[in-house]
Formats: sequence, structure tokens, C-alpha cells
Amino acid sequence: MSVPEQNKKRDYSHYDRMSTAELEQILRLDFQTSDGQASDPDAILYIAGLLAKRNGPFEPDAAWERFQTQYRPCADGRSLYDWDGSGGALAAEQSPPVSVRPRHRRQLAMLAAVLAALLLGGMAAWPSGADIPGHFAQWADETFRFVSADAGAASSSSTDEEALRQLRSQLRELGMEGRFPISYLEGFHPGKLNVSTLNDRVSADVTFSGAYRSYTVWIDHFVQPTDNTGTFEKDDTPVEAYEHNDQTFYILSNEDTLTATTYNGEFMVTVAGALTREELKTVLNAIPSPNLAQYRVQIQADLAQVGQSLYFPQIPEGFFPYSCSYFVIPPNFDADWSESYIRGEEYLTFGLTIYHGSPWAHYSKDDGPVEEYVYQGITHYIFGNEGTATAVWMVEDTEYYMWVTDATVDIKQLLRSIYASE
Repeated sequence: MSVPEQNKKRDYSHYDRMSTAELEQILRLDFQTSDGQASDPDAILYIAGLLAKRNGPFEPDAAWERFQTQYRPCADGRSLYDWDGSGGALAAEQSPPVSVRPRHRRQLAMLAAVLAALLLGGMAAWPSGADIPGHFAQWADETFRFVSADAGAASSSSTDEEALRQLRSQLRELGMEGRFPISYLEGFHPGKLNVSTLNDRVSADVTFSGAYRSYTVWIDHFVQPTDNTGTFEKDDTPVEAYEHNDQTFYILSNEDTLTATTYNGEFMVTVAGALTREELKTVLNAIPSPNLAQYRVQIQADLAQVGQSLYFPQIPEGFFPYSCSYFVIPPNFDADWSESYIRGEEYLTFGLTIYHGSPWAHYSKDDGPVEEYVYQGITHYIFGNEGTATAVWMVEDTEYYMWVTDATVDIKQLLRSIYASE
């Protein structure tokens, strides 16, 4: 049975990857359409919402001037409700320029959305000399109502942390948690997770909003490998290939937006927003290595060859996987593997080396004593180095090592948790 056109859910996600300039041009053209031409109000409101999430002007006066000159028809200071007594066309003495049609209610709502995008989406103060609350009240009489800017104020850090935990839980169910940044930029706050299912992919995105700017993280999981992953608009700035955590991100610029994307044939991760190049790389650095599971399977196979199994500490709450490594070292083909976790600015690393010859690893330490901690018949050597606690021990020809920078974490408790998980 066919679905009526008005009941079909339209997908406007293609607007997400357009530049701010392109989105603004769409709005300007829409306001100049003739009465008989079709317009999609939902699309216009969607675009206005995107503009609100992106970086708004830093100066209130500049934002108000931008609205007056680029969006508002008859931008001469007159009210948007200057209709004649019939409620339809403008009075003769107030006729607009030829290129601009009379204002109708649909247009007023669209203009209101643009003003929200320019003012509420990116500013903390009103333009000087402009009666913004008066304009809002006037519009509210006919078409809509704005709440105060304070109603959308940023949540507390504890609320943000809880929101991030919920996001990670949702992403875990989608099999995407390992592709998502484990932290976000200071001064920004996480929004809700948006999930959409298309014919060839499942997409999830989260927008992080700041006082004047925002950035969005997209994760696309393709059902099967494809070359049709979409096209990104860019300017003439050279594309930068940025390598981190076994991934190559391609960073491209498009006017006021920087975009970084990587694709491995199954997952495409994209970060885009009004960020500096340094800020963008900070976000990319928080994305874990995609090889965590693969490397762990490899080291388990190597241990099995020497009659051992992998045992692992219980990672303290709040630490998230950050990076991993696996390599084979000649001439004896010793296998070294490790995983690192992060919580705020604190790190925890756990790893091992399977020796096929003499041990060669050296560890830095301060002038404090080395403590011999015997547990489950194994001697663990614990020492410090400038605030980092390190433990090293041998199981036959395999050398295990662990260090943690967080002084609140008891390294002996971590050691005991290893044997509890056997």
C-alpha cells in the first residue's frame, strides 16, 4: 500500500554537510520565491536549526545587522507587520522593492527561525540599540513564541557527564562506542544522539554546543563496503592527512567550517564544525584506535602458542579505551602488546611482552624504593616515577607491565583484580 506523500518522513540529513554559506543562500532564495512557487517549510526550519547549532557571529550588533540586511525583506526599519487594512498586501506608500514579495505568515515564521539561528543560536547579548524583545513579542502575537535565552543555558558538568555516559551506552548497543571520542572540548556540552537507518547504513550523530560555536560527530556504519559515502564541499585550502591511533583522517576546509573524515570500508567517522585546526585534532585524538579488538585477539593467539592465556585487570570506572599497540620485534620475534585507557587527564596502561630470548625492557623510575608485592605466588615489582605507579612481573617467559598516573587508583588492587578475573 502506498504511503500518502504528506505522511512520508523526509530526510534532510544532506543539509548537514553543506557549508554555512550554502545554507544561508538557500534561505535567502526561499524568501524571494513568488507566491505561486512551492516551498518546503520543514526544510527551511531544519536549515535554520543547523545554522543555530553552528558558530553564530561573536558580536551581537553584527548578527542583528546581518539579519536586517541579508534576510529581512524591506530591511528599512519598518515592522514586519506593515500590512494595509485588508491584511494582505502592503499599503501603496510602503511598497517593497520589486525583487521582494509581500510578507506572509509562512515567511514570518521562517524569518523568525533565521533570527533565532543568528541570535539565540550563537550569542549571549542583545544588539545595542535594537528592541529585540519587542520584535519577538510582536511576532509571537501571530505565529510563534520564543523562550528566553537563559532557558537554553548550558547544563552543569555533572549533567554533561551523565549525558555522555548515556550516549556511550546507546552507541555500545549500536556497535559504535569504539569509534566515538572519549572526551569533548572544554566549554562545549553534548546534545542528544540522533540515529537514522538508511538502505545502506546506520548513522548516528551528536552535536556538542558551546557559547558561540558547535561541532558534530557522525558515525556511519555501512552494511557493505561502498564507494558511495557522500561528497564533502571544500575550498581551495589543501587537504591535510592526519594520522592518529592507526587511522588517517582527511582534514578539509570550507569557509568557516573544518571537517575531518576517515573511512575503513565499514565505518566512516566524521567530525565537523566551527573549530580551529588544533581543536579539531584534539577531538580526533580522543577517538580510540579501531584495532583494539583485533590486537587483543592476536595476542591471545600468541599466548596460546606458548601455553598461556590472557588475563586482564578490572579497569576502574570512568576509564575508557584510548589506544593500543601490537608489534613483533626481531631478531627473536618477541611479541609486544598493550592497551591504554584514559579518564580526564589520567592514563592507565596494561601490556605484556612474550620473549623468545633474553628480556630487554627497561623502565624509568625515581629514587624511591622498589616494593616486592607477592600475590597468588607471583612477585610483582612496584615502583614510582614522577607520580606514575608502575608494576612489572614475569609469568614464565612473558613479562607483564602496568602503570597508572592517577594517584587515587590503588595499583595493588588492580593487580588483585587480574587474578580474580582468571
